Amino acid sequence: MPSRPLLFCGITAVHPTDRAHYQPLCFAYLAAYARRHELPVRVIVAATAAEAVAARPDVIGVSASSVNWSAARRLGRTLRDELGVPVLAGGPHISALPETLPPEFAAAVLGEGEETFRELLTAFAARGRWPAEDLPRIAGLAYRDGATVRRTPPRPPIADLAAVPPPDRSVFPDHGAQAHLMSSRGCPYNCRFCSSRSFWGGWRAFPVATVLAEVEDLVERRGAREIHFFDDLFVADYPRLEAIAAGLEARGYPGRIEFSCAIRAELASEPVFAQLARLGCRRLTFGAESQAPRILRWLKGDAANIGANQRTLDLAQRHGIACRPSFIKGSPGETGDELLATYDFLLRGIRERRIDYFEVHCLTPFPGTAVWDLARARGLVGPEMDFDELRTPWERLYLNEAMPKTSFYFFENLTQTGTRWLGLSRRRLVGLIDISHGVDRLAELQQALTESRFLDEWRAIVFHGDVDPRAVDIAGLTAGGRELLAPYLTTDDPALLFVYLRPEEGIDVDALRRIVWSHFDRDADLTLHSAFRHFAPASPFERSLAVGNQRGLRAGLEAFTGAAGALERLRQSGLRIETYRPDDDPFTPRSLAAHYFAATLARDFRIDRPRAGRERQWAAVEERIVTDAAQMQERAAAGRRPTLAAACRAAWRRLTGPGRRS
Repeated sequence: MPSRPLLFCGITAVHPTDRAHYQPLCFAYLAAYARRHELPVRVIVAATAAEAVAARPDVIGVSASSVNWSAARRLGRTLRDELGVPVLAGGPHISALPETLPPEFAAAVLGEGEETFRELLTAFAARGRWPAEDLPRIAGLAYRDGATVRRTPPRPPIADLAAVPPPDRSVFPDHGAQAHLMSSRGCPYNCRFCSSRSFWGGWRAFPVATVLAEVEDLVERRGAREIHFFDDLFVADYPRLEAIAAGLEARGYPGRIEFSCAIRAELASEPVFAQLARLGCRRLTFGAESQAPRILRWLKGDAANIGANQRTLDLAQRHGIACRPSFIKGSPGETGDELLATYDFLLRGIRERRIDYFEVHCLTPFPGTAVWDLARARGLVGPEMDFDELRTPWERLYLNEAMPKTSFYFFENLTQTGTRWLGLSRRRLVGLIDISHGVDRLAELQQALTESRFLDEWRAIVFHGDVDPRAVDIAGLTAGGRELLAPYLTTDDPALLFVYLRPEEGIDVDALRRIVWSHFDRDADLTLHSAFRHFAPASPFERSLAVGNQRGLRAGLEAFTGAAGALERLRQSGLRIETYRPDDDPFTPRSLAAHYFAATLARDFRIDRPRAGRERQWAAVEERIVTDAAQMQERAAAGRRPTLAAACRAAWRRLTGPGRRS
């Protein structure tokens, strides 16, 4: 036996930009398992090769996924040459392709690692050297025997995860308020594109008591305030979900701690979301993948259905949980219309503020998946390929024979559109309800706003007149005078966007969405380019209030004319406020306001009134100015834009028409 414990150093091959956020739980589990079994081993984690070399370990473990396999090989080669100690490989890539174990590594731990690690390091410590003669008797290994790669019998997964202690997070740096936690391993489903089942061997859960104790440790001892359940599928077992929610609620964590997790759309139901809301879930991810029934079934199995995707978005919005779906494009046989259906679902979800974030991936043939087998049968991939190609699968690994690869770039434009649209969905829409008139219909408006969930908050404000806001007694509604504007007048938060409403007009949520999106869709920055920038003091509140309509502009002016210096600033900008008629569209070419607007552009921004070649620029500026809702509808009727689907189909025909080469 050695005089000191073996020093095992774990290092994960990750992209440098991901390293700061990555929490290597795999090595933390190994450290805890070694301590429970009293192994003569000390586990440390290094972030870089230089750190690993400086530690002078006895054995090194490198974990890597397929996209980082080339980096893992470089790490293994450097550490082997610098230290002359055995270097082990682990992770989903080598577990799927054990026969490809390269000479940089002495062995690979395949699949779930705790028991294999225990047996291997016990033999190492007992012999005081690399236990080459013991390797054939240790299940779950691939190892090199000269130039030959040999594999031992597979090791069955640990049936009862109660045998696995919580990870020892002391082996890696503190990540502050954010923490990852695995409450289960594996997934009960077997999607074509995912290697979870082949790696973990099915779904198993840690005991509820273990999960709750781990959460408590993260919160009370490590200061975590955001905990992400890193499971492939956190909600796989409803009674267990209910028990976890009850335990977290009993500890007072909901509302104090933000949780996030992953769900499968087909499991989305009112009871499941009620429990997620109960435990304090604020964000969830799910693989929507496709909104074309045929493609979705090919990717996820016959039980998958597009209605479940929409139901997941609806339930998440109803329970106040931010939803972050992911999508896959480029499946074999996927047509333009099928992919357009997916983008229509995505963009509509963003417009309706049901999608908080999204990702669109090209179908990628990862080892250990059915998609890998398909790509290998076509000769596109193989064990000796450059796995860096998996980072850009549309270049050489494109699997869709139904669409030319050039169309991938067209649809990528729609991805960028969705990303840009998220800018508005992340703004905080604040409704300012003018109750100077129509207060008798306020309850009706309050109910419509509550049901629509389009606005984030709203206030009932007496802008003028003698209405007593104290008489307003509606649950959940704040009412008052102009003093309620005070927090908004002093803020410089560009995320705030204000909507002016009047109870007697009611609210048409679809019309309101169209008003907001019709401008944002044209690259409008409503905070910077509303009418207030040129017609009133330029605070964020004044600028963005114009989203509602022209009466909002008038109300904003009235609210600010009493401010010190406000009128003087207006006069200095050249605006004669006594000539302003708020019910007019101030940006028609014949209006006096348009004249002053043009003068302001020329003086402050060095933009002249459009002449030859500048008509489009002037039109874009005009489109950024939000006018009255009725005028918006008239303008839309006069020059209606084609729908997204129609525009995409037209572009699709241009891409794939006669004579077009792929």
